[in-house]
Amino acid sequence: MGARLLILGLDGATFDVLDPLFAVGALPALAALAQRGWRTELHSTLPVATLPAWTSFLTGTAPAVHGVTDLLLRVPGSYGLRPATAADRGAETFLWRLARRGLAVAALGVPGTYPPESYADGICVPGFDAPGAARVRADGIWPPALAGRLESLGGWRYATFNEHGPASERLRRAAPALIEDLERKERVILDLYRSRAWDLFFVHLQAADTAQHHLWHTHDRASPRAAHPELASAVADVWRRIDAVVARLLRETDPDARILAVSDHGMGGAADVAVHLNRFLAHEGLLRFAAAAAPRAAGAALRAGLARLPKEVVGAVVQRLPRALLAPLFSLSHHAAIDFGGTLAFSDELDYAPSVWLNLAGHFPSGTVDERQAEPILRRVEAGLSALRDPATGRQLIARVHRRADLPAGPYRFRAPDLTIEPAWESGYRASFLASRGPGPAVRVLDAREHDAAKGAGLPGVHKREGIFIAAGKGLSPLELPPLQIHQAGALVFPLLDQPIPQALKAALPGFTGELLPVETEATPAAAPEAALEHPAAADQRQTLEQLRALGYLD
Repeated sequence: MGARLLILGLDGATFDVLDPLFAVGALPALAALAQRGWRTELHSTLPVATLPAWTSFLTGTAPAVHGVTDLLLRVPGSYGLRPATAADRGAETFLWRLARRGLAVAALGVPGTYPPESYADGICVPGFDAPGAARVRADGIWPPALAGRLESLGGWRYATFNEHGPASERLRRAAPALIEDLERKERVILDLYRSRAWDLFFVHLQAADTAQHHLWHTHDRASPRAAHPELASAVADVWRRIDAVVARLLRETDPDARILAVSDHGMGGAADVAVHLNRFLAHEGLLRFAAAAAPRAAGAALRAGLARLPKEVVGAVVQRLPRALLAPLFSLSHHAAIDFGGTLAFSDELDYAPSVWLNLAGHFPSGTVDERQAEPILRRVEAGLSALRDPATGRQLIARVHRRADLPAGPYRFRAPDLTIEPAWESGYRASFLASRGPGPAVRVLDAREHDAAKGAGLPGVHKREGIFIAAGKGLSPLELPPLQIHQAGALVFPLLDQPIPQALKAALPGFTGELLPVETEATPAAAPEAALEHPAAADQRQTLEQLRALGYLD
């Protein structure tokens, strides 16, 4: 029966990969969409991360407005981090707004939709950030009655292969496992797509992001880490299977419908250089490492143990570990290495979101910095970061450093770190930002054995800000648009669906919209606000944290 607006969320899609595949006829369905409609680059959020980006698309607002400023959020008054969820969102999604108007909406696998919204006429199967180990749990699905049908179709899986495994096995297994998972998901997607007439159907596919993270250096022969020529077609093979899913959906879609293909970010290659931010801060005299290394050694041993497990077992095993073992294994930001009593600034050392926090008194348990001392410390860190150079080429490793006050304004800007670091893409590649785990060089050239690194250890493929935007269908003639911000793409959902745009989102529409599409503004705000979503229980938060680790998002 299809949908009036079909949204294809292609995680990690980049024209750097797609255009060469379009040129050789490898992706006929996606190429045809790009040729007959609008296309442009879609710029992601800062940090360039999945959860803030998809939430910006869902709400038509920036992270400082909607509140999901990162995959992980600081626990107030502590150094700890917790998983962000939809309960942290302070802005309404277009799914909720449209459902409230009586439209039939569906969201499959979309990150940032757990806990699910309760649509009067719609369904929601959340993305990988929901608790569930290998697959989505029944209590994460809306409506609950959908769970049985989903299970009969094979379920909606998260884990596809062990992303902690030895490189030889992990790289060899990645593409076949992702293709197999796409085949399973295709059955679910088509069954639900055909089940009724939808006004909006939003399906998210994670496979390309995962493939490009692990296999970029097999696809990009110019990469400083280029290796494994026998796997040179692996990334393209995953994209071919995604294109086949898209082709099947398009055959079920009415010719008068519109199709929107977007990505949360693009992808690029990692260089053979690592930056250790906490070592940099220690060299600047702003951080002191703790003497004890035993917790870090214990954590390393446990992580090595996970690498030997089948992918279906990883999530289940970590859920059963006693807390005494979970602490070293899941010390998210490597804080066991830091003596906070002698530290003025620190980093959580997350490769996808490099940043620096001031150890402010009154904000952190062992805070050492008075607000009046903040400015000179920030200037010192900024100057030091700007001076970091590639040891081999002498080129800058940091493009820009953004202060919290320089980020887009909004009620949740306080959740952002003091400094957000934007890496330089030296000759098309950027440094990996790795955990310090103790004293040592702040910048180093990777050992060749690290070129095949798993997530959290410097993956060969990394997020890049430039994603994709393609819109085709009724009334959309071929057109190359100026680059868009991802929240602008979310605001465009309303005119693409011939729906009035909420007053609060009108300013987010690109300036050219009125020239290309009729734009009607919602006369009065809807009376019923979105029901508050409950934060997941502590046990579910731990499970999500462990799951993100098992899936390879965290070290």
